[in-house]
Amino acid sequence: MTKIQQLQQLLIKSLKAHDSQKTNTIRFLLSNLSYFAIELHKPVQQLTDADVETVFEKEVKKRKDSIQQFKKGNRPDLVAKEQYELDFISTYLPQKMTEEETKQAVEQLIDSLQIKDKTKIGQLIGQLKATYGNKMDMAEAAKVANEKLTA
Repeated sequence: MTKIQQLQQLLIKSLKAHDSQKTNTIRFLLSNLSYFAIELHKPVQQLTDADVETVFEKEVKKRKDSIQQFKKGNRPDLVAKEQYELDFISTYLPQKMTEEETKQAVEQLIDSLQIKDKTKIGQLIGQLKATYGNKMDMAEAAKVANEKLTA
């Protein structure tokens, strides 16, 4: 069963349970998946789990940014709503690598590619994306690479 099918079944269950917060979140996600499918000129049912993860990664980034902004604006009600959505979306994403695993992978790749300065950091990040995809936080990887190459 694909992630889209799981979401559609979960939508039905949440509608029956009158769980409006979960229902709204699932509807929003399915809507974003529809827009993504339109961009790719595909029917929604032909989206792969990797496509779903790509859309969900974008949504996670949006939620994290919103949470920061709402905390600055002293809006705990909206922080709670965004946090709920973030937690829900995160259940459908693969487990991210830990900070230590990321650091180790970046350092290993720097050594194997024999990168000595920051001019080749784009090549490094591209290689990391190709190798690890959504499993690694690329912002964290870039931070580790910058620290390693300035030292």
